[in-house]
Amino acid sequence: MRDDRKEKKKSSAKRRNVLVKQGRSVSFRRLSAGQLLELSGIVFQCLIGLAVISIAILGIIRPLWLGTLFSVLGSANVMLAGARFYYFCTSDRLNGSLVSRAIRRSVRSQN
Repeated sequence: MRDDRKEKKKSSAKRRNVLVKQGRSVSFRRLSAGQLLELSGIVFQCLIGLAVISIAILGIIRPLWLGTLFSVLGSANVMLAGARFYYFCTSDRLNGSLVSRAIRRSVRSQN
């Protein structure tokens, strides 16, 4: 039973190392207060955009041209939130320490 735990830990550590090497690992425990604020801003922006779209589609805004304008602006807002979230997840500031970034840089320069 003890060996099974060790095997599970090794396999999960290997998976985690592969994800970190690929730059796809995001751990919410390692986020700073500023990064959490940025992430909450992205979520809030997406929710506001979806709310504007839903209000425009439900027809609460009476002039049709104004509802259409709000729908387009809400869609653009959601797309920008998606782009910001992609940039947030793929940014180098989430991937490890200064030493690991230096190692990655030296490996890339040797290739």
